[in-house]
Amino acid sequence: MYQIFERSDTFYRIKIDLNGCYTYANRLFIRRFGQDGTPLLGKLFHESIHPEDTDRCMQAAIRCIENPQHQEKIWVRKPDRSGGYFWTVWEFAGEFDTQQQPIGVECIGVD
Repeated sequence: MYQIFERSDTFYRIKIDLNGCYTYANRLFIRRFGQDGTPLLGKLFHESIHPEDTDRCMQAAIRCIENPQHQEKIWVRKPDRSGGYFWTVWEFAGEFDTQQQPIGVECIGVD
């Protein structure tokens, strides 16, 4: 695990499985987006972004899985505490097992 991202108060780091569910989130992401009492891990990613950004995220993830050397940079709106949204920028990369089979997508983001 990358300790710089785990301990950072600058970067969000998440992992999403092939079903679109969060399997990992660093402390910053949990602190910022997981404090409503609802468990974050196991939750579908599209429940925590602007609905209009869902397709763009899915297409970026597909491109990263289809091309393991590819990383995709996209802008995504995340909910704020007042009921609105704010822009974040993310880099997506496919995540693969030891046989190079896709298991999900790893994402690093900032406000």
